[in-house]
Amino acid sequence: MPVDLQIPLHTLHAFVLVMLRVGGVFIFTPVPGLRNTPAAARAVLSATLALALYPKWPQLQGADPDIGQLIFWSLSEIALGVTVGLMIALVLELFAIGAQAVSLPAGYTYASAVDPATQAESNVLVILAQLTSGMLFFAFNLHHQLIALLARSLETYPPGQFAISEPVAEQVVRAGSTVFQLGLGLVLPILALMAMIDISLSLLGRLNAQLQVITLSFPVKMGVSLVVLAAFGPIMPRLFDKVSGQTMAVLRAMLSG
Repeated sequence: MPVDLQIPLHTLHAFVLVMLRVGGVFIFTPVPGLRNTPAAARAVLSATLALALYPKWPQLQGADPDIGQLIFWSLSEIALGVTVGLMIALVLELFAIGAQAVSLPAGYTYASAVDPATQAESNVLVILAQLTSGMLFFAFNLHHQLIALLARSLETYPPGQFAISEPVAEQVVRAGSTVFQLGLGLVLPILALMAMIDISLSLLGRLNAQLQVITLSFPVKMGVSLVVLAAFGPIMPRLFDKVSGQTMAVLRAMLSG
């Protein structure tokens, strides 16, 4: 017996709007390995998460939006998703900022590799920092909190209700400033050690002109930076947990309505 499966138009509208909100999050969120996957796989992931949020879909039954209203709702959904994704991306750049600051004086910028997250050339220290942030992202269940946050936002912000206002922009800028300060403050001792090593090697070069200072500086500075970074290893998860917790609290307050 043939079955005539019909999907109401308002249900299709709700699905597209939720998928735009979810897809907007993935624009900036550098989930490890996500950007290496084909575009079709990323679209399937967005659609799957949108279907998982079906109990929270907006009720558009009885509404008959025109094309202009649908475009406005779509832009609002994308703006909400991009805002959430940008806040999460700032957290994941916490260690990369410090690694980038250390890479130049430590000599890591002289050799580059392909970053698996962005497909751009980067040095090994920055790649290691980004992979560490990605592992901590899943270790602290931020992906679960992110899905719960999206589900909550569907209740507090129906389609077309979200707008990037001045308080929202201020929260994003403040989060970026906090991450930059913490990331740079984490590696300030290493930068001080690099400066002391440069001064010491310069004095040795003045005392003995035949000494190959440049040849000595690379292994010394790389070795010292790795030792200090290894000593900071136990601090990194606690720092990431603190910053991610603060960011998620800001996002919950922002999307509480």
